[in-house]
Amino acid sequence: MLLPIWYLISWVIYRQQSFSDFLLGGYGRGTGFLSLVGVLLTFLLISQKIETNFDKLFKYTYYTLFLALIHGVLQFFSLDPISWANNTTGLYLTTGNTNFASTFLGILSIFLIMHFFVAGTRLRIILGILILINVLLILNTKSSQGFLIFIFNLTFATLVMSRVGLKLFSKKKPGNRTVLFVTLILSIIYVISQFWNLRELVLNLRTDLQIDSRLSYWRIGYEIGKDNIMFGVGKDQLFYFSPEYLNELYSKRIMELTSIDKSHNVILDHFANGGLIAALVWILFCVLIFKCILNLLSENNLKITKWKLFPFISIWITYFFQSMISPDDLLLTLLGITSAGVIYGLNGVNNKKRVQNI
Repeated sequence: MLLPIWYLISWVIYRQQSFSDFLLGGYGRGTGFLSLVGVLLTFLLISQKIETNFDKLFKYTYYTLFLALIHGVLQFFSLDPISWANNTTGLYLTTGNTNFASTFLGILSIFLIMHFFVAGTRLRIILGILILINVLLILNTKSSQGFLIFIFNLTFATLVMSRVGLKLFSKKKPGNRTVLFVTLILSIIYVISQFWNLRELVLNLRTDLQIDSRLSYWRIGYEIGKDNIMFGVGKDQLFYFSPEYLNELYSKRIMELTSIDKSHNVILDHFANGGLIAALVWILFCVLIFKCILNLLSENNLKITKWKLFPFISIWITYFFQSMISPDDLLLTLLGITSAGVIYGLNGVNNKKRVQNI
C-alpha cells in the first residue's frame, strides 16, 4: 500500500505532470496511478479471499489460457474477427506486442504441463495436443521469451513434483519420462535447426533478446532515477525525460528510437518514476512474496491439491524475472500480482494452521 501512497505524495509535492497523466499513465501503456491502485486492490482481494475461492480462481486462470489458445489459433489462420491496430508480424493476441504475447503464453503453459503429469491417459492426449498448440503459437510470435519460459516451466514442474513425492516417474505413469525426453530432444532439434553453431546461437539470442538496447534502457532508467532520487519524474513519465538522456549518453550511436517510455526493468521504472523509496518498496514486496514461497514449500499445512498450487508459484517466478528484462505490461502485471495474492494469502492460511497444529 506504500507504493501508490508514495506516488500520490510525490505528485502533490513535485507536480511534474498533469493530473490526467498521473491518473492514466503514458499513452499506449496505461500504467498510471489508477492502474497501480487497481493492481493493489486485486492483490488485497485475492489474498484475503483465497482460502475459500482457490479452486474458482484456479479454474478461471486456466480458462484464460484456453481463451488465449483459441484466439491465437484464429490469428494464426488470419480469422481474428477484430482488426487490431497493429502492424507487427507474428502473433500478438490482444497485447499489441509479440513479446508480451509470447511471454503470456509461456507463463500460462505451466497449467497444461502440471495437469498433464497428473491426468489420466485420455485426458493426457488432449493436454498433449494443447501443449503442442501452445508451443507452436509461442514460436509463431517470433519471440524467444515465451519459449525460454516454457522450458523453465517444464523443468520447474519436473523438479517440484518429484520433490513433493508425486512420483513423476512412477510405474503407473511411464509416459511421463518419455514425454520429458521427447520434449527435450525436440527443443534441442529446434535450437540446432535455428542456429548451426554456438557462436551463431549466442549472436542470434543477443539480437532477439535485444540485449544491447536493454542495457541502454537500463542505464537511462538508472540515470533518470539518480538525478531525481527523492520523488522521481512522475508515474509513467520516462517518455518525456528520456530524449535528453538518449542524446547525452548515446549521441554517437544510432538508436532506433528517439525516446523510451520504459526502462525494461520494473525496479528501474519505479526508481525513475517514484525515486528511491518507490524502488525499495517494490523490492521489499518481491522479497516478501519469495519468502512466502519458501515457507509454503518447506512446510505445507494446506488441504489444497499440491499440483494446483505450483502453477501460481511458477507464474510469480517467471513474471518476476521477465519483468527484469522487459517493459511493464498491464496484462502480465495482473498475472504476476494475481499469483502474488494467491501465494501471500495461502501463506497466511498456512501459518494459522501451523499454529493450530502445535
